[in-house]
Amino acid sequence: MTVVPGYEFLGRVADGAGTSVGTCFQVEPGLLVTAYHVLTAAGWTDDGDVVRIGPIAGGWLTEAIVQRVDALHDLAVLRAHRPLPGSRRTIAASDSVRAEEIVFTAGCARPDDDGHEYGLLSATGRWQGPVVRNGLLLTSIASRSVMPGMSGAPVLRAADGAVAGVVSGRYQSSDGWMRDSVWVSRSEDLASLIGIVPERPARPERLLPPIPPHLVGLGLVSVLLAAVAATLGLSYGLAPAVVLSPVLVSLLLCLGGLVSRWLDDRSRTGLLLAALGTAIMLSTLNSGLMLPPDTPGRDLTVLAGVPAFWVQAPLAMWIFLGFPGGTLPGAADRRLVGAAFAVGGAAGFVLLITKTDVPVCAGWCGRSPVSLVHDADLYLTIRGGFLIASAALGAAAFVLMARRVRRPTPFLVLAALVLALYGAGTMGLVAFYHGSVGSTGSMDRLNLILGWVIGPSLPLAFLASLARRHIEQYRRLRLLHGTAGVSLTAR
Repeated sequence: MTVVPGYEFLGRVADGAGTSVGTCFQVEPGLLVTAYHVLTAAGWTDDGDVVRIGPIAGGWLTEAIVQRVDALHDLAVLRAHRPLPGSRRTIAASDSVRAEEIVFTAGCARPDDDGHEYGLLSATGRWQGPVVRNGLLLTSIASRSVMPGMSGAPVLRAADGAVAGVVSGRYQSSDGWMRDSVWVSRSEDLASLIGIVPERPARPERLLPPIPPHLVGLGLVSVLLAAVAATLGLSYGLAPAVVLSPVLVSLLLCLGGLVSRWLDDRSRTGLLLAALGTAIMLSTLNSGLMLPPDTPGRDLTVLAGVPAFWVQAPLAMWIFLGFPGGTLPGAADRRLVGAAFAVGGAAGFVLLITKTDVPVCAGWCGRSPVSLVHDADLYLTIRGGFLIASAALGAAAFVLMARRVRRPTPFLVLAALVLALYGAGTMGLVAFYHGSVGSTGSMDRLNLILGWVIGPSLPLAFLASLARRHIEQYRRLRLLHGTAGVSLTAR
């Protein structure tokens, strides 16, 4: 196999024996970029000399003339006799990439894997920002999967695939400090070497972007849904605190998520927060307000609220594991969140067709309009099993988070608190179902605490970080575009 779908622009640099010594990539047909030290490893000696390149996964090799080098910034430009099948033409200014933005790279890695050969290895990471090393301005990413042989590979923004830099080397940590740090040559230096101007964001004319109409519409829907929940709850005799607390928490999550999306439309976290708030609102309409069976629209609240309850935990896991960009960084994260959504989807479906009158609910948690089975013990047993499975998946998500950090962070502490409260509430409900405890008063208090822990803290923490980054980005762009001779066009 000589062409990997989606990576047709990637190539390998080979030495005289045909052994791959590094990675290169094509920016236009026949014009390739690699790291300067890859050329020296391939036996190159001077401008005009040739090296051999070929597709990333193996196959043919062709000669490439070394046209330009920048030894200081570890960059080189080649002109190949035979072009690679694809090109990656968009080069984004390294200074325009946001801290913690998701990036990825790929190259012909040489890991220590018991004699196995790798034609291609992909790696994801997060953009860290500028580094001045030995007086030289570079940038860095954090990635655990960048290996020897990937030098010369492009660092690509996950959002649009633009080249944001070129892999130069990886810091070899002997004591754990700066672990997973990868040095990256800046795309500004690459653009100077090639003779183009890197793509920069347009000159900022205002601090805040315009508000998209669809976000305004979603916000109005959230407010209307909250008004309906509050009206129904207060109309049927519940205490105002019992009604207004979950409604306000869910509304805060919805509106905070929409504002987050407005401030950063690249991040999925804002939409996830809004989705979590909506799920809490619908679940509150179903069970949190304890509406009697004769409430207008009660069947509809059950049909919407039962599935909504079971997607809350998967959404929360996605938010915590993907924070702040909303993109799950690893295969384990994606599998775990996928499993959580599968459990939640199965729970929503099974419990809708088994939900029936349960004596312990004092009449307010009646049967589902699509119920096929009317066995209260069976319903409670199934519900308890799904609750335990959901709590176990939440614990696994917390373990994944904890393994990524060297020391406790406020976000990790928040995740631990949410998991502890959720686990305690789950165990309390299961005990209540089986008659081990006599009332749900303690669970109601736990739910109240959990709601006010998640409700204000998640959106406000995210909004604070977004506001700080937005102001810093605005100032940096104003500074960049205030310099003479800066062009906003890209080839």
